[in-house]
Amino acid sequence: MKFLSKILILSLLIFSSCDEEEEGTSIPHFSEGCDPIVNVDDGTLTSCGENCESLSLLYGNPNWDYPSHDCFYSNDLDVIRDIRDMNEVLNDYLLINVGSNQEWSSDGRLISFSWNLYNYDIIILPESIGNLSRLSHLESLNGHLISVPESIGNLTKLTSLNLMGNNLISFPESIRNLTNLEYLKLDSILTTFPESIGDLTKLEELYLINNDFNSIPSNIENLINLRTLDLTHNKLTSLPTEFGNLMNLSSLSLDLNQLTTIPESIENLSSLTYLYLRFNQLTTIPESICNLYLNIYVDGNDLCEEHHYDCIYSWGSQNQYNCCYLDPYGPYGGYNWTTCP
Repeated sequence: MKFLSKILILSLLIFSSCDEEEEGTSIPHFSEGCDPIVNVDDGTLTSCGENCESLSLLYGNPNWDYPSHDCFYSNDLDVIRDIRDMNEVLNDYLLINVGSNQEWSSDGRLISFSWNLYNYDIIILPESIGNLSRLSHLESLNGHLISVPESIGNLTKLTSLNLMGNNLISFPESIRNLTNLEYLKLDSILTTFPESIGDLTKLEELYLINNDFNSIPSNIENLINLRTLDLTHNKLTSLPTEFGNLMNLSSLSLDLNQLTTIPESIENLSSLTYLYLRFNQLTTIPESICNLYLNIYVDGNDLCEEHHYDCIYSWGSQNQYNCCYLDPYGPYGGYNWTTCP
């Protein structure tokens, strides 16, 4: 990284004026980013310019290998400071070590931030998180987040948001502003399906696993670019008819819910190749589903043999206590007497 940084600095110096006689020269300015000043003799950093900081100069160790030749946008660093200062377990961390991964752009802006908080008592994301205007990837895994600040709606460049394994019971309505979001994962204890998700029309992958909601809003049909939808382990009892409008959906996971049937409109999902319906309470499934070329998994439901269609890939065991069956001891002898509960 240090070697690449020096190459970047030297490359930029080539475009500087050859008549420059000052001790330092300024690297061309980036909009809302850092404007580093380097020594023309040896290419070493002397200043980061306005609105930026050098962490190696701050900590007195100019040899540390930082990205962006060690210049960081102050507003973005302030957010990292807030995260560190508001969560006691992080108080002793250096700013560059807060989180599992920090990725900074060439002009010192934070574009990706993630942390895996397994076994850490992290419960607070600061309101200032909304100031990370260049952030495209945010990940906070296996922590104890119970809320997300409304300001998250300011992260309009965000394309990926993963909050798996937290304790969220709701999500701010401002999520509807994240119109560039392509990947969303909320593995928490949400009691309702956030209706504002229906405004995220660029979503391609949506994972809402291990929550507590029992219904899905009809505006899910707006997610026309959705390819993967995983709603495993919720409390769904039915699906809206509008499900049939998700024409680009290729994988649909509905395992471990409380579904008793699925809508006929699901036969419209011509791109669907995997449908997981295991461990629900299904008593019927439409035969028209066999018009799709897909793998269907229905293990662990209440389906009778009449629904054991040839197109079902995995039938498994079924609770058939309420099914009719052929009684070999019927009054006419043989297997010609149907007995029902």
